[in-house]
Parts: sequence; structure tokens; C-alpha cells
Amino acid sequence: MPMIEICNLKIENKEEIKNFLKNELVFTSHKLQTGNAISTYETYGRLFEQFDVFNELSKLISEKVNMPFMDMWANINPPGTNVRPHNHYSPNHPNSLVGVYYLRKPTNSGNLIIEGEVIDIQEDDVIFFNDKDTHWTQKNKSNEDRITISFNML
Repeated sequence: MPMIEICNLKIENKEEIKNFLKNELVFTSHKLQTGNAISTYETYGRLFEQFDVFNELSKLISEKVNMPFMDMWANINPPGTNVRPHNHYSPNHPNSLVGVYYLRKPTNSGNLIIEGEVIDIQEDDVIFFNDKDTHWTQKNKSNEDRITISFNML
């Protein structure tokens, strides 16, 4: 069983982040996502230092694990999309910590799967796991977008 920690995280500027992420110019498609899913990874992969709107979120996450960020990006998974299996391991940064914050998680929008284990995630949850753990998401079967903020810490 993979090492997993889940905690609920309440941020005061949640709506401000959602409004910021309505800006389509910060997004592109990404090879790990299916269909019309989009990510800031390619263009804005260090949200924690590129946009002030992420200051509170990054501070709260960093305080939970007492580690600095390497990168942080947003993903939007519309209905019918999912994230393909992958891991975040890099020989340059072994033993990094991977995390995902669920900014918006509608009912039936798909859970995270880590090493084959379905993880029941709720909106406002942040989950931490090992960089070598293969993970992906179930298909979003809701009628709304699932919005996540993903990151790596060292």
C-alpha cells in the first residue's frame, strides 16, 4: 500500500483562485490528460511564485509538510476526461513528495487512483504521496469540471 496522507484544507481565497483559473490564456493541453482537459503545466508550472493568488494555498500546504515547492500547476478536467497513469519520479530529485489539492470536486467527477487503489477524495482535500507511486484519475462522469492544483515538493 502506498504512503498516503489526506487532509482537508480551507483557504479563504478559494473563489479568487477559481476566478483566476477562468483565464484560458494560462492553459494548454497536456499529454497526460485526455480529451479537452487543460493544464498550466507547460506555460505556468510554478504557480506558487508566478501569481500572488496562490500565496495562501502554497503557504498552508508548505506548513503542513515543512517542505519547499519545486513546482505547482493547475489542471481542469471537464466531463469525460481523465489523467493517464504516470509518476513524478526524477533521478535529479529522488524522494520528492507529490501532492494534489482538490479545488473543485463535483460528485461523480472521478477519484484519484494510486498504485491501483481508489482514493476517495473530497473537495478541499489535499493528498500527499510518494513520487514513485503510479497514479491516475477516473473519468469525470459529472456534468461539471474537476479542478485540481498539483505540485511537487522536496
